[in-house]
Amino acid sequence: MITGERKVRLTPQAILQKISEYDIFRFYMPEKGWKINQATFSPFRQENNPSFLIGNKRGFLSFIDFADTSRRGDCFTFVKLLHNLSTMDDVLRMIDRDFGLGFLPNTGTGDYKRITKEYKQPEDIGKRYSLIQVVTRKFTQEELAYWNDYHQSLDDLRANHVYSIKKLYLNKQLFPLKDTELRFGYFYDGHWKIYRPFGDKKSK
Repeated sequence: MITGERKVRLTPQAILQKISEYDIFRFYMPEKGWKINQATFSPFRQENNPSFLIGNKRGFLSFIDFADTSRRGDCFTFVKLLHNLSTMDDVLRMIDRDFGLGFLPNTGTGDYKRITKEYKQPEDIGKRYSLIQVVTRKFTQEELAYWNDYHQSLDDLRANHVYSIKKLYLNKQLFPLKDTELRFGYFYDGHWKIYRPFGDKKSK
């Protein structure tokens, strides 16, 4: 009989259990003087006028490059574009290694504890978070195929508290979702975090 704790797989949700979106942006952002919701210099080019923003307008940290609005998204997308990585799996592996999170072999240095103690989490990150409520459903074949690309099985998703969403309520108002849209909910610490990998840019 095999006993012991099940090893958590390397996923965005698992990473965000150990470090925050802010930690990731702070670590990889070349311009160290940036602040949330204030324009700063873009890391993608040399410029004289700030044209880059990391903000929490929609309740989570995301970035946008106003000089090239195709460059926008969450902290994982930021790392992918900044380092010209080919896949999201490459992004997760880089973050795991650089922070010493220990999801993959030889990465468990625990550096993230030292890194995150060097500063305080900004108090205003949570001010715009919204009440999120969901009704879950069984995973569709398309959803399972999506996670299979990241080597995640149904058992892995269940172990990491990832669910398929039937209905989503934002501040007690029904949020419109297309039946064919991939949408997932990650439940942790009594709260839901919503992941819509192909959601439109305005509402993602």
